[in-house]
Amino acid sequence: MSEFEDTLAELRAAAARLVRQARAQRATSERWYSPHLRRGGGMIVGTEPSSPPSRWFRGTGLGVLFGGLTAVVSTAAIGNVWGVCDIGNGVTNGMALLFLVPLIWIAAAVSWVILHSTIGRRHRRTALTAGLIFTLWFTWFLVTWLGMPDSYPAPLCPGNVPPWWPSFIPA
Repeated sequence: MSEFEDTLAELRAAAARLVRQARAQRATSERWYSPHLRRGGGMIVGTEPSSPPSRWFRGTGLGVLFGGLTAVVSTAAIGNVWGVCDIGNGVTNGMALLFLVPLIWIAAAVSWVILHSTIGRRHRRTALTAGLIFTLWFTWFLVTWLGMPDSYPAPLCPGNVPPWWPSFIPA
């Protein structure tokens, strides 16, 4: 029993020494609280703060998001108008829309990046509002310009305006 008690006392003393050392290190070293340092004091590689985004690429995430949304909504509406008004044929229309999706996406994304990097540096809400207004206008423009061509004779839709198109939105 005495040997067991001696070992237990040694373990308690070692644990108490470790606790005192940790408290002393915490009290005297500010490095303990730094998120970029390990507890032993060495630097963790790759966790230093990244540089702020370049001013020319601010708003890229919003541009990709809203550009994709604009491309999908525009091409879906254009395809629907072409289908309802019997414009062209299905295969050619599908290929044309597949070709247009990345172009619309890039155009809308670039406009968001430009808006956010110019106006958004000082007025984020204004840039967001202007971007949303531009996105709505761009979608309307694409649907009315590409989806409802004046030069194509559509026998099913008078004036190439589909019956589901709201009357309060100009075509």
